[in-house]
Amino acid sequence: MSDEAPFLFFEIDTFASLEERGGELSDWVETVWRELLAPLVPTSDPVPYELSIGLESRSGDVEAAPQTSALWEQTLDGLRRGELQSASLTMVRGARGGEGLSAFHLEVQLCGLAWPGVSHRVSVAASRDLFGAAISIEAEDRWVRVVKAATTQFEASTGYVTFDVAGYISPFESRFHLHWPDTLREVRTYLRGYYWGNFLSADHIRALGGAERVVREAPCHLIETLAPGLMYLQLTPSVEEFDDQQLAELGEFLSPCLPAVSDEYPYLGPPVRVLDEP
Repeated sequence: MSDEAPFLFFEIDTFASLEERGGELSDWVETVWRELLAPLVPTSDPVPYELSIGLESRSGDVEAAPQTSALWEQTLDGLRRGELQSASLTMVRGARGGEGLSAFHLEVQLCGLAWPGVSHRVSVAASRDLFGAAISIEAEDRWVRVVKAATTQFEASTGYVTFDVAGYISPFESRFHLHWPDTLREVRTYLRGYYWGNFLSADHIRALGGAERVVREAPCHLIETLAPGLMYLQLTPSVEEFDDQQLAELGEFLSPCLPAVSDEYPYLGPPVRVLDEP
């Protein structure tokens, strides 16, 4: 997302051959639309909005157009057939200097097709105001359930859930000026930061002293083993309710899995939930 406001956001990063598993990927994208995003489309909204789709084929052709049923089916079919390198669905509301404000965004980016050795990434983001007075526990549970399904189904190397200014560059990478897409080459070894929800794969778990130590000592409300060599750590019950001390304790625990950083260059971007000392 490009706007400098926090979003409910998740991403998974995987080296699985998603281009060869188009049917599964297309079905999961349909689930994201049906269960997470479609319920957020206003049925009555004084602020105008537009749904648009962006496509990039593996041959390099790029298309961007308002969403129609035919174009959405074309998008799903392109994913099924393995013909797309990237696909996105965006809802834009209002206007800012002639440009809309992104309200939600779904993106599939098969980065490894363009950059050998780089993981693919799938992300979903939604603006805070779409959830009403508060992001309910029920809504959080739906989002977490859908991203958990993706991490297990697509053998994710890592992933995270946050309420922050986030996009293809993670808040941690943005704060410490880490180079993307190089960070996607190393997701088996290094996490992309520490957040409310965190997915760990085998090398991360090993670096932390093994699954038993993670279960015993991780300073988290929820610790789950999703599959052999895949764990989920959730800091608190609610994505909107945790403090810097809790985040600092988690960052300290996960520090063996975080890339080296420095403060050589000052951070001048929007506020993010990343502490100066990881």
